[in-house]
Amino acid sequence: MMLLGVIALLTGFNDGLAWGWVKGVSIFVSVAFLVGIGSLNDYYKDKEFLSLQHDLEEGEVIVFRGKAGSTQTVNIDDLVVGDVIQVENGSKIPADCVLFDSANVSVNEGVY
Repeated sequence: MMLLGVIALLTGFNDGLAWGWVKGVSIFVSVAFLVGIGSLNDYYKDKEFLSLQHDLEEGEVIVFRGKAGSTQTVNIDDLVVGDVIQVENGSKIPADCVLFDSANVSVNEGVY
């Protein structure tokens, strides 16, 4: 695209110095505008992603460990394979899991 701007700028000088440069410069301005908008969009998407990652890392969950029926609250980073977590109304599930027992469970996978 920038190459087309250079070509339009060079061939525009053949039309005269007064207005021949307008096409080439307008292509450069358009490219700069589109790149700026794309960069801002990427910046805000990355910022939102990091915010969601930060919220995910701070979570704690109730885990059944040790003696039968005893529970502990652990950070989600400390979950291991085989942990049995307790899920309550409004809980965020921090990993893939198998549901053992439930009554009227619904999950919203789109919002975390």
